[in-house]
Amino acid sequence: MLKLLALDRFTISLFFMIFLASVLPVRGSVAELFNQITVIAIAMLFFQHGAKLSREAVIAGIMHWRLHTLVFAFTFILFPCLGLLAKPILMPVLGETLYWGFLFLCCLPSTVQSSIAFTSVANGNVAGAICSASFSNIIGMFITPILVAFFILGQNQHDYDPTSAIVKIVLLLLLPFILGQLLR
Repeated sequence: MLKLLALDRFTISLFFMIFLASVLPVRGSVAELFNQITVIAIAMLFFQHGAKLSREAVIAGIMHWRLHTLVFAFTFILFPCLGLLAKPILMPVLGETLYWGFLFLCCLPSTVQSSIAFTSVANGNVAGAICSASFSNIIGMFITPILVAFFILGQNQHDYDPTSAIVKIVLLLLLPFILGQLLR
């Protein structure tokens, strides 16, 4: 049955965790603890991929400009346009506030860890996924506020300083990956 639905253990676990979080949301100090556990798990994931991937695979992933261009075009052009095109259908169904939230999601890049996890499950180019998703998220820190200001707020000015987010991404993703590569 699962093969018929093309569901793997990761996808089933993902749906289960969404259900569990909906039924039993974590709050307070437990939420802070889970946040720290999540940060450690993400850093370990990048460390493992850094230790697992050969330098040649990493360099090939960095140099895969066609992949990066395609991911960039889908993330910051196609998905926001689809969100705007869906406005006549979704606005009456969702209401204004939820529609703007949907459009905001259309302007966001995917999470790096989900890009890597799904690519790994599909036996795809993990090095390319790491490079492309990281690049997309770093660029997204600059482009997403501009898209949101332009499409949602109706203006093209924004007050957003991405410095702390860039430092966090470098410490959480890039540093463990580099350490994994060095220890390889």
